[in-house]
Amino acid sequence: MDSNDFNLTSAQITSMSYIEGSFVITEGQSGSPPPKFTKNGSTWTINIQANRSNSAPVAQSYNTKTGGATHEYTNASGDKRPTELNFYFGVNVTFLVSGASVVVPVYLGQGHYGTSNNWWFGGNTVINTGDPLLHVVSGGTILETLRITGSGSYSMTLTQVD
Repeated sequence: MDSNDFNLTSAQITSMSYIEGSFVITEGQSGSPPPKFTKNGSTWTINIQANRSNSAPVAQSYNTKTGGATHEYTNASGDKRPTELNFYFGVNVTFLVSGASVVVPVYLGQGHYGTSNNWWFGGNTVINTGDPLLHVVSGGTILETLRITGSGSYSMTLTQVD
């Protein structure tokens, strides 16, 4: 199996955990969830062991799970939604907002673009209609809006929108 890393940076993230049973991989491939989470400063590295073979059914499942193109973001390909993915899985990300811990589920998917594997970041509270944003929501109320930016194929940063 291959070692696959995704980096997510935000000073507001206090913890992460795997959403049990959320791992989806291309038929015939193998993976070893749950992912491992490590923190260095404000950057979290999420590592999962999984084979890499793109397929349309995995991307279709991801698009359904996240809510489609307006709820997904990748900085590596310029695509609006994935058409093929190697695998995806869910992560509960805990943010500290105004002294309160708020859990936001997101889904991370790995595809392939050019000569590298690229990552997708998606979920119901991701809004991508030109300027990709993540809403930190509790009880139906948006407590914080974070801008999603990326560098390279496997790193994204969440920064507070003024």
